[in-house]
Amino acid sequence: MSILQPEGSPVKIRNSFLGGAAAGFFQSFVLTPVELIKLRMQMQGIGQWEVFLEFEGHHSSPGAHKHYNNTWDCYVKVYRAERLKGIYKGFGLTVFRDIIGFAFYFGLFDYSCQYWATKKKISVDELSFFNLIMIGGLSGMLSWIPNYPMDVVKTRIQADGVEGINKYSGVIDCCKKSLS
Repeated sequence: MSILQPEGSPVKIRNSFLGGAAAGFFQSFVLTPVELIKLRMQMQGIGQWEVFLEFEGHHSSPGAHKHYNNTWDCYVKVYRAERLKGIYKGFGLTVFRDIIGFAFYFGLFDYSCQYWATKKKISVDELSFFNLIMIGGLSGMLSWIPNYPMDVVKTRIQADGVEGINKYSGVIDCCKKSLS
């Protein structure tokens, strides 16, 4: 039983966009903390290469002063220091990015499948595995075009203040400084 369209009818592109937007919204609840922790793990030790090169031969080495032992340790330390606000830093930007990205991806994928099937005079169900892989890959690539700028801002906001100094007063400030 279908809620948005009759059973057996072709998929309406609008419904694919809406389904993608919903998927992007709900996945952001999981993805925001995952991306934040990944970013914190990647950032630890940044700047230590300069110290290592400057004092080569001494006790310092790159990564010697890592703040986190592993992913779970990072999660616990961020949560203890910043609570849920810290774990979900950048949530609004992740939601915005993923709603748009997934809506574009789902919509483009279904539109392209219908277009290609019509062109070949077959049903969408008859598209080959190769056709689906190509359509999926192209849809994925195209869906990131509007997302890259948002992803840059989201990542900069999530990374801001990790070393104790905030560069941005907010999203608009981050956008302005990113464009300058």
